[in-house]
Amino acid sequence: MSRIAVLALLISACSLDLAPVETRGLPCEKPLDCAADLLCHKGVCLKRFITCSINGQLEQGESCDDGNSDDQDGCRSDCQLARCGDGVLRKDLSEGAAGFEACDDANENNDDGCTNNCLVARCGDSFTGPNEDCDDGNSVQTDGCTNTCQLARCGDGYQRTGLAADDPAYEGCDDSNAVETDACTSQCVLARCGDSITRQDLIFGQEGFEACDDGNVEQDDFCLANCILATCGDGLLWVGREFCDDGNEGQTDSCLSDCSLARCGDGHQRTDLALDDVKYEQCDDGNDADLDDCRNDCSEPSWLRCGDRLRFVEQVLSSSGGGEGMGAFTLDLDGDDDLDVGYVNQQASAYTYLYNGNRSFEPGALI
Repeated sequence: MSRIAVLALLISACSLDLAPVETRGLPCEKPLDCAADLLCHKGVCLKRFITCSINGQLEQGESCDDGNSDDQDGCRSDCQLARCGDGVLRKDLSEGAAGFEACDDANENNDDGCTNNCLVARCGDSFTGPNEDCDDGNSVQTDGCTNTCQLARCGDGYQRTGLAADDPAYEGCDDSNAVETDACTSQCVLARCGDSITRQDLIFGQEGFEACDDGNVEQDDFCLANCILATCGDGLLWVGREFCDDGNEGQTDSCLSDCSLARCGDGHQRTDLALDDVKYEQCDDGNDADLDDCRNDCSEPSWLRCGDRLRFVEQVLSSSGGGEGMGAFTLDLDGDDDLDVGYVNQQASAYTYLYNGNRSFEPGALI
């Protein structure tokens, strides 16, 4: 080919707006796939041959010509229209106007500091940007992403809703503290009697008050199923601590008010038994004296029966008289309704004699 033909071909090519960068141009699908000084044309990045005289007159090869070299208005200094993504920040528009740019990083990454619509990334723009765990684009505080674009978590102060109770992320409450003993535990579970955590934010009488919480429903230990401390008189037997608990303050049945079992000699006469019951008590004076009006087996002496002539008995132990124990009493010995003085001498054999006034002992009825 002659030099003239080659020159003619080059001149012809210069009349075009576009020419390949190289015989094997880089493939592209959209303008941003090419460098800033290239255009995507029919799937190939091509060099832009621009005639831009910046004279305010739109000429061939110019998209615009505003007569100035300001790159940050609507017409760039290369006579091409400004666009979001061209890498040049446009500054001639106010926020809200069509074409306004707050940033332009010339990429299509929505997760960096500048979104693809040339706005500065912010929490709530639906794009997860720097320093954001999430961004769901709403103002709901009770879903998986809070208004601060942080993932919802137990302890953030917002009770998450919309989850099933068996979901690991379910929250029954969220008071944003780590205190275990208030209405909401540190695991975001509502406090309840039986959770093994004794609630301490209430006083006695308030609903939900707990004096204890042992995490079980047993009624025979120190903490009852309603989280109240076991006490004598609550009607529930505290195993290992109480012998009985009938829930009353009566002192004449099988269980005394101190939750001990009634017994002969405790000073409380049982009245809940039939006469033929082996534990029946005619009396119980709570002492060890066997010569008064109540014997140590809680029976009355035979001479204290209704119809005898006893008026008063006074036990006076004495070392005189030769006996191991002397009991003085007054009774009507001769039936004349006058009180006579008599004595009882208790020997080691437990026989009892009446003293006849002449300081000699005469056999008398066994007590």
